[in-house]
Amino acid sequence: MMKSLNERLAAEAKKHNICAEWYDKLLCTKDKTEMLDLLLNGFDFCVKTGFPSRKFFAEFDGLRQQYGIFIDETINEKNIFRSAVFGNAKGTFHYDGYSVGRIYCKDAAKFTVNCAENAIVMLDIYQDAQVTVNVKDNANVTIYRYKGENKVICNEKGINQIKIYNYTDRIY
Repeated sequence: MMKSLNERLAAEAKKHNICAEWYDKLLCTKDKTEMLDLLLNGFDFCVKTGFPSRKFFAEFDGLRQQYGIFIDETINEKNIFRSAVFGNAKGTFHYDGYSVGRIYCKDAAKFTVNCAENAIVMLDIYQDAQVTVNVKDNANVTIYRYKGENKVICNEKGINQIKIYNYTDRIY
């Protein structure tokens, strides 16, 4: 009998030493949306272990983009609440008004984040990702840089509204 997607995904996660609590959560997911939600909530595990494989990501094509998960593709998103960017994805995120966003990026992703008005954005940058940040008005950006050759480029105009924390001695 063919295993369900969540069973196959849980089996792969177990090979990467997922903890018992998250293994059980993964097994209890009822659909792909719940699985993608767990992926975003457990992004630190994904960064540390390389989970899930590209093969599994392919099972979520079409739906994962709606959830803000981008792999090797062009991005043009506005006021997206939560996003994860993998591979060689490139593009732009725009935030304005009173929007709040969190972006996780890894691999060789390269993109720009434009923040205006009263927007608040947090970025977690891993591995070799490169982010250009443009801030104006009262917007604020907080950047967490982790181990890797990642790069952050900030516009001079909004430099006082950008906080950067360097954790380059650890993966996450």
